[in-house]
Amino acid sequence: MLTPIDALFAWRAQQIANGVEYAETIKDATFHNLIKYGHTSVEQVRRQLRGPATALAEEIAAILGSFTQPSGEPAPTDATAPANEAADTRPEPAVTVPPDASGAAGVLDRLITEDFCEYEYGETDIVPTDLKFTKTADGYTFTWAPHLSQTAVTLYRIVCGEGSVPHKPEAGDLVGVTLEATWDDARFFASAVRNLQIWCHTGADVDDARKRQPVLIAQGEIVSPVTDFVLTEDEGRVIGQWNVWSGTQAVRIHRIPLGTGSPVVHDPRNEICSGQPNLTGFVDRDVERGARYLYRAMSEVVVNGGTRLSQPAQGEILVSVVLESVNDLTVQSEDAGDIPYFDLAWTDPAAGRVVIYRTEFPPDAGLQDTEVPEASLGPQGLTEETRLAHPAVAGEGRTSRMVGVPWPSGWDRAYLTPVTLLNGTARVGSTTVQTRPIAPVSNARIIERCNKQIVTFGWPKSAAAVLAYIGPMGLPFDQVSPSADADEISARQYRRDGGMSLRSKLPAGGCSVHLVPIAFSRGEQITGTVTSIEYNGLVRMAYGLRRDDSPGASSWVSIHLFSAEDVESPPPLVLVFNRDRLPLSSRDGSSVPLLGVGEDRPVMQCVMLRLSRGWADTGWKADLGGHAGYVRLFVDASRAQFGARRFAMLDPAVSTLRLDPGSGSSA
Repeated sequence: MLTPIDALFAWRAQQIANGVEYAETIKDATFHNLIKYGHTSVEQVRRQLRGPATALAEEIAAILGSFTQPSGEPAPTDATAPANEAADTRPEPAVTVPPDASGAAGVLDRLITEDFCEYEYGETDIVPTDLKFTKTADGYTFTWAPHLSQTAVTLYRIVCGEGSVPHKPEAGDLVGVTLEATWDDARFFASAVRNLQIWCHTGADVDDARKRQPVLIAQGEIVSPVTDFVLTEDEGRVIGQWNVWSGTQAVRIHRIPLGTGSPVVHDPRNEICSGQPNLTGFVDRDVERGARYLYRAMSEVVVNGGTRLSQPAQGEILVSVVLESVNDLTVQSEDAGDIPYFDLAWTDPAAGRVVIYRTEFPPDAGLQDTEVPEASLGPQGLTEETRLAHPAVAGEGRTSRMVGVPWPSGWDRAYLTPVTLLNGTARVGSTTVQTRPIAPVSNARIIERCNKQIVTFGWPKSAAAVLAYIGPMGLPFDQVSPSADADEISARQYRRDGGMSLRSKLPAGGCSVHLVPIAFSRGEQITGTVTSIEYNGLVRMAYGLRRDDSPGASSWVSIHLFSAEDVESPPPLVLVFNRDRLPLSSRDGSSVPLLGVGEDRPVMQCVMLRLSRGWADTGWKADLGGHAGYVRLFVDASRAQFGARRFAMLDPAVSTLRLDPGSGSSA
């Protein structure tokens, strides 16, 4: 299959064979560059040709265009002109013009090096000035100071040396001839440094001027930029690739962040990969995922002992990013009077910004951990109206917080969905459902009765019922077994009874009672804030007074005790007598002296080292002779030190506590 370069080579060979002598001046590199850079128009081709060869631009453009024409379309007619016709239309050099140089432009375009006289290295007082170069869209414009001459015509002969400075005009390539002190150069570079010279010919006309010795009036250099500049990205690393001409010492690279609002300027602080030659490219590992950068590469060449930089070749790149879902959104409910609110916290992803959506209904379950266009969130229920506008503030480490988010009126629950956004792409995180907070119970306390306990509290607003869980003393509610049985009371029952009567007696050794308000929404139970109260326990005891049936001891009674559990160092006991009624406390009457085992003198307290579970004779007794009234046994809590333990003493039948006035003993 015929390629464009093969077609151009074949065409040039045919032109040379047909006697078109200027065809041989077209270099192979010119053909390659035309194809490489996609220059196919007549004007683009003409700007790469020199001298009479410019007349061949249409034929070359036609050949290049034939390879870009859609299949089946005929190529332009001028591209199919026979080679001999092209030879017949070859322009003949014409070098004579009127003295005023009117119409000289076409003549100057056809001049070649051989049309000028040979340089004879004559002496001159003229010192060459510096060319001034200005970058254009497709090349450079360079200007110089006009040569002052009294002659009618001043020709500026532009000579180029690729990689070396021409020692005479014939040693370089003729770029062009002009009457103006400016030139547009769109030629492709062929070396690391392009040396340009302006040689001046003066005379009565163009024909006269080209035969007179030239004078070098201006010169300068252009450093070739890198070519084939390509930026790619591989897993968060930016890779730059290019080619440079032989003689390039190094390539300097600048990385400039875009989208920051700052102007793009040449700042040495943006240089990367310094200290390396970078002749074929670079790898930049220090970029931010999701950020956009402008990279500039400038060839560095030593010219006349000094370092020169080329114009930058540049390119933009957006560093890819794998968006991370936010799956650790935490919600902390707060209550500020009648307007409850909640605080949010989450771990920031490596790239992108996080927005939170608050919806009354859950989003599509298939959205979680998926990447979708940001514009598609709305149809999924995550609309602009449901996006929280509250500002996120930085927390500890890589976390953010959003505080004071209120509950919408009438909502029983809210669905909070975090979404990571970057460059129009969204990644949806895990949705957290939050139920409207139920206020905790207030003023909770346990009221002790002889055979049961009653829990009272202020009823929490919006609660349908309150559950009571029993757990070990000091154990937090979240560590209580979920299978634990719970007492429950409804709001109606609580208003009727005035408290919650616990079904089972609380442990004598103490426990924690956890009160949990609950409500119901859409058939699901909503749990409120837990209130825990400590129950220090209650040791239940009972006693009996038994008459001594021994002869002569009928006025004595022995004290028998019952304990619901083993008790070390039980509290002291006192027996109280009241003539008129059953004593109400240990101070409501007079203490009856007690005599212990092995004691020869009575005391006012019954003190024991230990109580065992069940009934037992304490070994203590009292003489009730001569008493008429009532006796009662009390725990002497005012005198005993037994910590937080509490004790309850259950009385026997009242009839056993009444003393017969006739006998002075218990009935």
